[in-house]
Amino acid sequence: MVGAALALVLMAGCGPFGFIKGTDTDVDERMWESLSGQTKQLDFPQSTTDSFTFLFVSDIHLRPDQDDWMDVLDAYAQNADAAFILHGGDNVDRGLLKEYNWYLRRIGGFYAYLYPAIGNHDLYNNGWEHYQRLLGPSVYSFEYGNAFFFFLDSAQATLGRDQLDYVERKLKRVTQRHRFVISHFPIYDGPVQTPAMLGVPEERYKLIYLFDEYGVEYYLSGHKHSGERYQIRDCWYIIAGAGSTYKDILDDQPHFWRFDIRGPTIHSKKIYFKDLR
Repeated sequence: MVGAALALVLMAGCGPFGFIKGTDTDVDERMWESLSGQTKQLDFPQSTTDSFTFLFVSDIHLRPDQDDWMDVLDAYAQNADAAFILHGGDNVDRGLLKEYNWYLRRIGGFYAYLYPAIGNHDLYNNGWEHYQRLLGPSVYSFEYGNAFFFFLDSAQATLGRDQLDYVERKLKRVTQRHRFVISHFPIYDGPVQTPAMLGVPEERYKLIYLFDEYGVEYYLSGHKHSGERYQIRDCWYIIAGAGSTYKDILDDQPHFWRFDIRGPTIHSKKIYFKDLR
């Protein structure tokens, strides 16, 4: 069983397409299109305050034939006066144009703008064509007050050499006190390699080194549909369980995370959708 799981991981990590159904792009192509401005351009919030709140949710898997938690999430963000919402990927379920249009409809008028990472489901059925035009880049970053937010493309369980080199160059120049990295695939999934984590061991080792070297405090991810929080050295790794009404979650229930930054301190708390009805 362990050998089979390891083989699946290696297949996902070594090939350019991994487990993605019906995509003709790879991570290097998406990264360079994102960095060269060939995607929709995002507007980023600006603030000089060192005290603010933001939310993190993942794997909402929006589709027009399924209910969702979006109204509940929006109401909570307004009540919390959240500056923005971060999303860990799998914004839609099958990469279809009608799902991307539904996504835009559901987040339209949100109190706090939702900034997405790209997930494997977003690439299904050549979903990148719609993603880049309607949602934006797969690799990007922004600053807010004393915090830096860095979105990476791990939608095919690999970052690729170009992106990993870019991560190091970018982190070297960060001056903000608090540093967050957001991406779809977790770095680890327990002591055994599984398809629920980044598939190339060398990439995981390099990320952990870079996070330690450049003071990244949080790595926020999804994909696994579980609710986990663990620490490696000085960095906290959070896997957010699916913020979906119809997807199963391992040993947990649909939730999101609230982060309150107050100067030098960061407070985080898991919020369950069921408690907000």
